[in-house]
Parts: sequence; structure tokens; C-alpha cells
Amino acid sequence: MDGLRGYDPSWWALGKLFAYAAEEEPFIHFDSDVFLWLALPEAVTSCPLVAGAISALEKKEKHMILIEQFLLAATIEYERSVLGSTREVGYVFASPDCPGRPRVGFTHLLGPSKRNPAVIAKLAETVKSKYLETYERCLDVVKTMLAPG
Repeated sequence: MDGLRGYDPSWWALGKLFAYAAEEEPFIHFDSDVFLWLALPEAVTSCPLVAGAISALEKKEKHMILIEQFLLAATIEYERSVLGSTREVGYVFASPDCPGRPRVGFTHLLGPSKRNPAVIAKLAETVKSKYLETYERCLDVVKTMLAPG
């Protein structure tokens, strides 16, 4: 990410774009605040492109979502106009009107929800009940990070 030096940190999606550009194999990107509780369905994973949904935009920082979505739209348009083909897109959400209702078991902590104690407690409870070993590893990492020295 050394190539990001000098860029305005408010454009936080730039790191993702640099990472995407470095990929040479097919991949699915999930933010670190996304929790996938169930495997993505075949109807999504069998598609050459996978997308989420678009959220409301207000401030510059929120335009990062637009950049991420624009990248997908630009890829589709490039393939259609330059390569003469269009890949099918598999969508995680059935509609951009209901991003809170995914077709698969999926949680994406948006904005202030990352700092909401009730949301974090519910998330921790879910991880603990479904993935106890992972939950305990996370606790060990946090303990290590908080240890003096």
C-alpha cells in the first residue's frame, strides 16, 4: 500500500482498488466488517461477477461506496463495449432498496453500528454461539494487543 502515500485518507476505498488491481486470480472481496454466516449460494458464486448493493451518499467519505460500485459498473461496461461480451452478475442482495435483507446469511456493519455496544454484543454472541473456536482466538488476539509491554 506504499502507493497510497500522499493520497487524502478520506478516500479510504483507494486501498481496496489497489488490492483489486494486484489480483491475478478470481476473488471475492469482503470488508473486515463483514460477517458471512452461510456459504454464498451457487446462484451467486457461479457468476463471474458478484456485487452487493448501493447505500445512501452524503459526505466525501461515503463516496467510497460509489467508487466501489463504479468499479463494477466500469468493468461491466468495458467488457460489453470493448470485449463484446457481458458476464452475468450475481447479487448478494435481492434489491438495492433492502440492503438489510440479504439472500444469504450476511452481516455488514455500516458506519456508526461498528461503535454501537448493543450491535457489537449481538455480533459477539452470534460468533461465540456459531464459531466458538474462532471467538476464543479473537479473545486471545485482543488480550495480546491489550497486554502491557
